Amino acid sequence: MRVIWDADVVLDVLLDRGADAAPAARLMTRVERGEIVGYLCDTTVMVLHGVSRRLVGAERAARELRKVLLLFDVTAVNRVILESALVHPHLEFEDAILYGAAKHIGAEALVTRSFPAFKGAEVPVATPEKLLKMLNRKGRSHAESWT
Repeated sequence: MRVIWDADVVLDVLLDRGADAAPAARLMTRVERGEIVGYLCDTTVMVLHGVSRRLVGAERAARELRKVLLLFDVTAVNRVILESALVHPHLEFEDAILYGAAKHIGAEALVTRSFPAFKGAEVPVATPEKLLKMLNRKGRSHAESWT
């Protein structure tokens, strides 16, 4: 399953941001195990670096970003994605870019904490908790089909 990640969800894990960090970390473990393929926009990587550098310093930010880059594939934001983002005035531009990138790579889900912003999206949008539940149900259905 291809899943594109919003910066806030990754930052929740990197910066251990309260209650949101645990489900995001469990989902990131699924990426680490190869159960899902995680994608980041190249613009998301810039946001991750900028925010974490400001909050934890350049050395730790670089160390954490190296780990992230080992886990996730990175998709380039190109002209097509930027132009598609402009036709979604109901989304903040950053969210519209993420959504355009999700469609461009054929993502099967977009994981974010601000999922209400994506109402009516063609790509399924979920919080980390909701995506974990969906994956668990999918896994049980698959296991039951073999018994």
